[in-house]
Amino acid sequence: MDFISRVINIYTDLFTKYRGIGYTSDEKDRSAVGKLLKKYKAKNKSDSKKTLEDFDMLFTKCLQITSSNWLRDNMTLPIINSKLNEIKLVIKKEDQDRRVIKRNAQNLEDLKYLEKIVSPQEAKRMFAMPRRQFNKVPREVLSRTQFLKRFGSGRLNEYETYKFKMGR
Repeated sequence: MDFISRVINIYTDLFTKYRGIGYTSDEKDRSAVGKLLKKYKAKNKSDSKKTLEDFDMLFTKCLQITSSNWLRDNMTLPIINSKLNEIKLVIKKEDQDRRVIKRNAQNLEDLKYLEKIVSPQEAKRMFAMPRRQFNKVPREVLSRTQFLKRFGSGRLNEYETYKFKMGR
């Protein structure tokens, strides 16, 4: 089995996995994969195993696209070849959206923890401030300097309340 056939097999296996139906390849697919490999080799000097892994990752992301109905419905190897830059932009945007969702979930978890330390109104106000968001919710009592570094000098008057709420 030649290398192009191995790449096509990766795509057909992933297509069956994500779409639930088989994918029948033809000469257009061989041509498209050849062009994709040429583009890939121009930018990457990796071995065949790494190349197969990269194509597996690319095809997986292509088949998981949800924001573009046309791309999702027409995702074939020739389409991937001809619209590769557009597909990469869609994938990048979806990855950013997933990160925002994860970050928002973490912020919600941090907010719930912070509500245990200070009042719920105070916690919401702290999170709603346009200043730098909390990277981590303090799990221990911070010194005055640590508090200033983490939450900014505009919040200095809240340090005593914070210390009191933390029980120190």
